[in-house]
Amino acid sequence: MTQSLRPVRSADGPEQHPLLYPGNSFNPPRPLVAALLRGLACRCPACGTGRLYRRFLTITPSCADCGEALHHARPDDAPAYFVMLVVGHVVVSLAMSLEFGFSPPIWITLAFSVTTACALTLALLPPAKGLVIALQWSFWMHGFDPHEQDHSTTIVQNQTISGDQPWAA
Repeated sequence: MTQSLRPVRSADGPEQHPLLYPGNSFNPPRPLVAALLRGLACRCPACGTGRLYRRFLTITPSCADCGEALHHARPDDAPAYFVMLVVGHVVVSLAMSLEFGFSPPIWITLAFSVTTACALTLALLPPAKGLVIALQWSFWMHGFDPHEQDHSTTIVQNQTISGDQPWAA
């Protein structure tokens, strides 16, 4: 069964375009597993060879190899949440094992736990952020969809500063 590419006019609202591919857009599906592996390696989700970060967690504006725009990726707080979830379980399990197995002074357990938590967090945060960016790229989310309208530039273009606003000098 094929769908027509003509817009479908609804009685309730504006014309709606039938989706060419299952999902949320007119775009073809992208490889999810390959993108996730590339994101885990902190590489461009599109080509897998370009670097994802300019510095520790600063996303490059675009891939140096394939030119994929990455500036609009918005991983927000998801990577930090996933890292806290993993690190918390690992550190608490190790601290409990250390405490019950060897019964060291509390300062040793505390020093071990804080050091382990910091090291694991710094080690896991870039790959976790890469996974979230790769997931967004794979599902055409947050600016990776060329059919999506960018509302941020519209808002900035419509704002004017005149003398009657309290913040205007």
